[in-house]
Amino acid sequence: GRITKESYIHPAVGVVLNKKVGEHLDARETIATIHAVNMSAAKSAADELLSYYTFSETPPEPSPFIKGKIM
Repeated sequence: GRITKESYIHPAVGVVLNKKVGEHLDARETIATIHAVNMSAAKSAADELLSYYTFSETPPEPSPFIKGKIM
């Protein structure tokens, strides 16, 4: 992500999410691929990305498609 909309976007940096919420995951399966400028940045991105995940034996309840209305 960027700090501001004017922040530089590095074209070689990003993340590809290989799994969707609720999909089965084997222990050695790749959940995401991180593209970074160096290993330190990749490690930092991996640590942050993993902090957003929760793993369990049962899939989560589906969330509503429409989150709310703006009037």
